[in-house]
Amino acid sequence: MPSASHHVACLTDDPDAVHRFLTEVVGLPVHLEFTVSGDDLSRTAGWPPNDGAAVTMYGRPPAGIVEVIAIPEALRGQVEPRLWLVSFATADVRSFVEKARDLGLAPSDPAPTRGDVDITTAIVDVGGVTWEFVSFD
Repeated sequence: MPSASHHVACLTDDPDAVHRFLTEVVGLPVHLEFTVSGDDLSRTAGWPPNDGAAVTMYGRPPAGIVEVIAIPEALRGQVEPRLWLVSFATADVRSFVEKARDLGLAPSDPAPTRGDVDITTAIVDVGGVTWEFVSFD
């Protein structure tokens, strides 16, 4: 059972400004950089078809990480910058999906993402906020 959120994810149309803020003002180090596929962003974030996006994660694991997803030029104006979700890391995404469904919520089925980083995620909207369960495979 998680005792803290693993990370928050934000979408930005100015990743350079966010990078400077998080590293120079807040003092967070870059933890990880990778690319997420367009198909995964369409499935999880509801983006229109796209070629994927650059992702940078700031901070030190295991908790309190900030994930910054750069909105591609082609989607600016269609995808708005915002805080997207709060994520909890777990070894058993499926059990959290079942618990959420038992409460009458409608989480997504666990979905693997394979690429620069292999993960399985499930997303659920509760109270106007998007929440994610993630396992690092």
